[in-house]
Amino acid sequence: MQNDVDVLVANYHAPTERANLEVLYNFGVKNIKLQKDVFNPELYFKLLQLAKIGDLNRMTQFKSAETSNQTAHLLTYPVLMVHDVAGYEEVMVGEDQEQHLQYARKLLHKYNSLYEPYTIPTANIVVGRIKDLREPNKKMSKSAPQGCLFLDDSPEAIRSKLRKATATEEGMENLRFLYREFVSDTLPASNETLKTNLAEAIIEKFN
Repeated sequence: MQNDVDVLVANYHAPTERANLEVLYNFGVKNIKLQKDVFNPELYFKLLQLAKIGDLNRMTQFKSAETSNQTAHLLTYPVLMVHDVAGYEEVMVGEDQEQHLQYARKLLHKYNSLYEPYTIPTANIVVGRIKDLREPNKKMSKSAPQGCLFLDDSPEAIRSKLRKATATEEGMENLRFLYREFVSDTLPASNETLKTNLAEAIIEKFN
């Protein structure tokens, strides 16, 4: 990872600060920022005052979530993201966060017309969404650990998760995507060989 990139540990909504920091330190990341250390209450609450509930209700991730038992944080999360990216020229996000980045630009334009101006970031979209190994119709998420590969997984865990990955066409397309990224564009004929080679390549990369 480039050392001139700032990496935010979003510990206000992902309370695994120590584990996240250990992984980043192991990868030699230098510019680590903790959300709690850079939090600006005045900026955040002014953004909340400008945010329209209608805009937040239309966010894809909010609409797709089961909201009956959720807290207000799910609705206002995009505003916290605006706070986090304000002042940066470019922000690297996955495809599923592009809508939030576009909303950040919109809200910051409104903020800048009323208060001290912040740089409005552009999105550097990371192409390709890695899907859950067990349920490839869903994105890979730490909330479903058996279908998710973690940077600090043991070699045994990586081999086991990939061996048990679903072999449906959708599931294998997900594995082929990973194979092209970690191993080669030339795919083996056997699904078992693909899983085995992919596991060893990921182990070599991250262990």
